[in-house]
Amino acid sequence: MAARLKVRSRSADPDLIARAERLLDREISFIYSRSFEQLSEQHVALPAAQQLFRRDAGSPPGSSGVGDLLTAEGEAALFRRMNFLKFQASRLRARLSRRRPSRAAVERMERLLAEAAEARAIIAEANLRLVAKLARKLGRGDCFDDFRSEGHAILLYSIDMFDVDRGFRFSTYATHAVQRHLYRQLQRRSRRLQRETSTPADVLADSVPAADVDEGLPEVDPQLARRMLAMMHEHLEPRELSILRSRFGLGGGPGQPLRAVAHQLGLSKERVRQLQNRALEKLRVLLAPLGGQSLALG
Repeated sequence: MAARLKVRSRSADPDLIARAERLLDREISFIYSRSFEQLSEQHVALPAAQQLFRRDAGSPPGSSGVGDLLTAEGEAALFRRMNFLKFQASRLRARLSRRRPSRAAVERMERLLAEAAEARAIIAEANLRLVAKLARKLGRGDCFDDFRSEGHAILLYSIDMFDVDRGFRFSTYATHAVQRHLYRQLQRRSRRLQRETSTPADVLADSVPAADVDEGLPEVDPQLARRMLAMMHEHLEPRELSILRSRFGLGGGPGQPLRAVAHQLGLSKERVRQLQNRALEKLRVLLAPLGGQSLALG
């Protein structure tokens, strides 16, 4: 009896349960490759820094710092490692018990995700100059810092969505994604400035819709949305998929307004809007290098 109570007390460790719950509730998105089924962690170990980074002319041998450019081989190794480690963590999570989690499984998952985050950070740092260049090109004056911040967010999205097995360099993919997003931001700023300079302040204030007015449906080509959803099915969270299906009528029925979708899911309209916009942004990032049309956010 005492032994049984001892086992129960160990399994009910509050700290371990809390760590397991954080892992179980965490979104783990990755780009799957069939090769992962035959790989081990040893196969995705990173090469030496000299093989990861491309040295600029004049820099001393063995030097590597923030913003150093990656070699093609180093870039591929980092993406493969990041996605494989997330794949392994996702497999562990599928077997992790919420009530009686295995300490070894929790610790291994935490390590895998931490090492995947390290690989992601290296890729991001190596592409900071790309973001700064695009932000400087499009975000002149006082909006440069805002554009650089926006560009960093899209860069991180792009890292999560990039499929290294397609054979092209990440810089090409990221340039398209960041540039398209910043150009849309520039257009929005221009339209807003036009409205502010051409519309009296009292009329502008009266034109703001009340918080409880339903916005209707976003302006999206349904055929384009279906094609995008098919491409991104494996990368969207179930709730994001559900929202897009309901909003755009992708299940064959009519599209539904935010209010109706929010009521079905037991969420606020603003939360549904955020999840919808996050899902659409994922689609934009994936399709940016392919010249995909832009989706309007509702």
